[in-house]
Amino acid sequence: QAALTWRKVVRIKIVGQIIGLTRMVAAKTTEGVMQGGAILMGSLVLFFLAGAGRSRHDGEGAWIPIPSNVSTMATSIDATLCYAAFVASRSPVDSTKFIVAASIYSVGTAIGALEGIPKFLKVLKGLV
Repeated sequence: QAALTWRKVVRIKIVGQIIGLTRMVAAKTTEGVMQGGAILMGSLVLFFLAGAGRSRHDGEGAWIPIPSNVSTMATSIDATLCYAAFVASRSPVDSTKFIVAASIYSVGTAIGALEGIPKFLKVLKGLV
């Protein structure tokens, strides 16, 4: 059952990310970019709420659940970033509300991206 759940939640995540990124790229306004960010982060929240933590599998198919405290923390951070992007998408660009919400979203996603650099470098090193 865990393998089926994992397959389902990964699909939710990927589809949501594609929709969110497409919205961001196709956006003609800041509102559209932030809506895409909210969709993208919302897909990550759904990913965890649908059971990703308890059903995770590695590349070899072995069941390796994420500890519940880590899963809860990731869900909370993703929900905060989703909400920040949503608030920014609904706020005038020249408002303090937009600046604060967009900053929270931008810094939070940048930190997430920077955390992935060591893993990315290991993959590159393995290709050489």
